[in-house]
Amino acid sequence: MLHAGVQFLYHDDRASATDGVRLGRSLRPGNPRTRDARQQLRWAFVSVTMDREDAATITEFEAALAAVPEVQHAERLFGDPDYLLRIAAADLGRYAELRDETLAALPCVQRLTSTIVMKRVVDNRPLPLGLAAGPDPQRARRRTKR
Repeated sequence: MLHAGVQFLYHDDRASATDGVRLGRSLRPGNPRTRDARQQLRWAFVSVTMDREDAATITEFEAALAAVPEVQHAERLFGDPDYLLRIAAADLGRYAELRDETLAALPCVQRLTSTIVMKRVVDNRPLPLGLAAGPDPQRARRRTKR
């Protein structure tokens, strides 16, 4: 069983300081307890290949995926695989259970490929200034003049 603070973060990693008051602890992102709690989780990247990609199937899959609280990020991709997920789990056993009983049962999943994170090397780095500001309009104009 997860510690209450970890369990709370497990379900909502955007927990605010006021949310933490409800648990009797501070859950601000800079708080060492928050960092420690998130580091105790097991992280997996899961590639999902669909067996069909019509609009109704995609809508049904994405709605079902959004209802899985362990899915921290989900992105639809061009090419193969069709989706890349970032999953949080308390341990490898819980991840295996989630993979076998929940993710594999999502609508029209043909194949799941899991990659378990060994260690984080770079985490939550701020965007470089050039990317954070958006596209450079002058650079775009130079490209069109060529």
